[in-house]
Parts: sequence; structure tokens; C-alpha cells
Amino acid sequence: MRIVLTGGGTGGHIYPLIAVANKIKENNPEAEIFYLGPLYQYEEDIFSKNQIKAYFTFGGKIRHYFSLLNFIDVFKIIGSFFQAIFWLWYIMPDRVFSKGGHGSMPVVLVAWLYKIPIYLHDSDSIPGRANRFLSRFALLIFVSFESAKDFFK
Repeated sequence: MRIVLTGGGTGGHIYPLIAVANKIKENNPEAEIFYLGPLYQYEEDIFSKNQIKAYFTFGGKIRHYFSLLNFIDVFKIIGSFFQAIFWLWYIMPDRVFSKGGHGSMPVVLVAWLYKIPIYLHDSDSIPGRANRFLSRFALLIFVSFESAKDFFK
């Protein structure tokens, strides 16, 4: 079984993905675990230490306030979609598990195009914009708070 983990923006996305990967490996030692999402300075070592094959995208996010970075990030987002198209085709996983965040958007949308089952997790009492949008593509959504269920169909 091949599973792609995705998420990004902060360590709040990455560390839970590492925990999920370790639990999957504990229950299924033959599983191949991959990470696909944006690279931040501290993450590459974390993945290699946990035997997770990591492939990275440009990232980029749309801020809901004025920032010159929005103009640059539009190109990063477009590039990330093309990278996700390539890497998901190359890996062709059996499942995609998303923790949310702006880094997960291209990966989840491309997984949906490839008809790869998508699982979302949101550990906040009020889910983020990415997971609220991506929930329409998910097979299952896992939440940590009862109140978060109100945001998903």
C-alpha cells in the first residue's frame, strides 16, 4: 500500500502527519509512506529521520489581506499544481491523507482528478479554509472536536 501525506504551512501540520505515518507503519510495516507538499526549512530532516520519502512543491498561499507576496504566490500555486500532477502520477498512491493547510490544496485536488481516495483530518475546533473547501472531495473527514463537524457536510 502506498500512502501520500500532505499538508503544510506550519509544524502543526507536519508533526501530526509524522504521527499518522508512524501509526500506519506500526499496523502495516509494508506500507510505503510519502510526503508531498511545500518544503520549509526544518522539514526535510524530519521526514528522512522517520523513513518517509518526501517530494516537495513550491507552496504558495493566497492571503486575505493585501500583500505583495500574493502576486508571487499565484505563480507558486500554479507551479505546485503541475508538480502535484507529476509526483502523484509518479507515486500513484492508494490513498491521500491531508492534514490541511495551503500546501495541501494542489495535492488533494490532483488526487481527486486521479480518483485517488482522499482522507482529511482537522484538529481545530473551527476548521481552516483549506479543509472546508477540500472536504467536498474527501471520502472521510476526521475531526478532533465535536463542534468541527458542523462545518462539514
